[in-house]
Amino acid sequence: MPSEQELAARSLLEVMPRAMRTLGMEMRQLGPNLPPGHVGLLKLLSHGPHRLTELAGHHAVSAPTMSNTVTTLAVRGWVERVRDPQDRRSVLIQITPDGRAVLAGIDQRLSARVADMCASLSAADCQDLQRGLAVIRRVFARDQDGGDNR
Repeated sequence: MPSEQELAARSLLEVMPRAMRTLGMEMRQLGPNLPPGHVGLLKLLSHGPHRLTELAGHHAVSAPTMSNTVTTLAVRGWVERVRDPQDRRSVLIQITPDGRAVLAGIDQRLSARVADMCASLSAADCQDLQRGLAVIRRVFARDQDGGDNR
């Protein structure tokens, strides 16, 4: 008989692809021809500049692949390459004001769409959803921090 943790893991692995597929379709319809991975990159850069190798590692892609993505976003004017003030030999990637505006628009429209999807939930269901998402956030935060999930 599966443990409670195994049942929770199976449920999570069943729901996540559905949620990601739905959000990906919504992003494509709402955004300016921006793949979900590019939105994730803009979100990461909205917290501060990063080196290309950090971005590649965070997104689990090669440096050349990340460089191509950064170039695409730079051509659109949403990110820029700047010299690292701490190490002039190094380059940082940072989001531009236009990139922040695009990201804010996508976030606003996507939040409104997901809120519409949740409109039929009762207040109790919304509270349950918030509690469940808080648990998921903790589990994945521990994993990213290298912590033990047991």
